[in-house]
Amino acid sequence: PQTRILKQITVEDAVKAVQERRGASAPPPSEDTKAKLARQIVQLARCGERDAIRLRDGALTALHIVP
Repeated sequence: PQTRILKQITVEDAVKAVQERRGASAPPPSEDTKAKLARQIVQLARCGERDAIRLRDGALTALHIVP
């Protein structure tokens, strides 16, 4: 349960970071982008990462949306 909550919060933070980098006038991230972020966060968590900031930043970096 805690891992699920952490993943949800981290994905939401990653989506917000994408929106901030694109600017207010840009469309929100697509569902595909959100899914890719979530998959990357899960992969990092499976490798043992538990820090929400490192999970978020790792997912953004892996998808070339550098934090």
